[in-house]
Amino acid sequence: MNGKNVALLLIGSQNDYFSKDGILNGAFEDA
Repeated sequence: MNGKNVALLLIGSQNDYFSKDGILNGAFEDA
């Protein structure tokens, strides 16, 4: 894998975590 593919995967993962239906969304709303 090259750096670009890794970066895209990481960005995609972060988008999933921080999206409205994401894992961490509730934590930010409670803060």
